[in-house]
Amino acid sequence: MIWVLYGLAFFWIAAGTSFILYTEESRRFLENSMAKMNPKFLAFIPMIVGVLLILAARASGAFWFILILGLLAIGKGLYFLLGPRGQIKALFDWWFKSAQDRTYRFWGLIVVLLGMVILSWT
Repeated sequence: MIWVLYGLAFFWIAAGTSFILYTEESRRFLENSMAKMNPKFLAFIPMIVGVLLILAARASGAFWFILILGLLAIGKGLYFLLGPRGQIKALFDWWFKSAQDRTYRFWGLIVVLLGMVILSWT
């Protein structure tokens, strides 16, 4: 399961770097690919990632960190699946339409750091 951690780490580093360097293009890509999807369908993506992280946590030197990331991802998926529809729609509208470029860059920095931490501790 170590390959799951390496794959997620490299993906997060690449995605975060694109958020930092190509902010407007990343925003458009996300908006075009995800904004029109049903949040209940999108809920399964973080839930699957969370389950993979929990299963791969034992292969890592940072078991608790990976386990907590997995539980947070499952929680996010459950929120998208079971949360109030209006609140989730407002969250998506804010992220795709109202969030500033600075917010996207900051999120990109966080994602790059998470990927680097997973890569270095694995």
